[in-house]
Amino acid sequence: MTSNINFKGILVSKTNLANNTLALYNLTPDDKNFIKSLQKSIDLPKLYPNLTLHQYGIWNNVIRQGLGEYCNNETSTVLLTSNKTPCGVLNYSSTPKQYEINYIATWPEAYNKRVPFAGKTLFTELFHRFLSTKANTVELTALKYSPFNPIGKYLELGFKMYGGNHIEEIMRIDRKTAQRAFERLKELIALQSVKNSPNVNLEKTLRLIG
Repeated sequence: MTSNINFKGILVSKTNLANNTLALYNLTPDDKNFIKSLQKSIDLPKLYPNLTLHQYGIWNNVIRQGLGEYCNNETSTVLLTSNKTPCGVLNYSSTPKQYEINYIATWPEAYNKRVPFAGKTLFTELFHRFLSTKANTVELTALKYSPFNPIGKYLELGFKMYGGNHIEEIMRIDRKTAQRAFERLKELIALQSVKNSPNVNLEKTLRLIG
């Protein structure tokens, strides 16, 4: 692949689930132009009607900030695709002691079509990375008025609440509980790691929504 290509996502994992081919790509600063095009293509009111303006605002903000962190060298950003269409993003930071999820969000791949297990797939990848280190906890801050009840879903995974305010909730999962959650997720989602994957021209490989 020639050096003047500006889209260099790196395929890291893939699986087939619910008639969908899901794939995860590490994003890099070289993906700047692709990410800008992707952000413009995600029109939540058209893709998933009947939410409130406030809910759209929260959802849209998490997606755009998560995608926008691809150029931050202090964090890692993972793009989830379904049948070559982007449908989710995970951005996290890590230290030897702790992983912190900065942003995690999914969106429909087409009109009124949310991708089954999209969020669980992102957590499966995150727990896989976390458990391959010696870090002790994963922490996140959940917004209380987000659509689709994310706090309830995090509690189901094993996260516990550790305080917050009227807008957000600080949540954390320890290593032992994360291991149990990972084992449960693996029964549903058989992610296959892709080793030594070359940089991928995302503009040519993936399809934008619409």
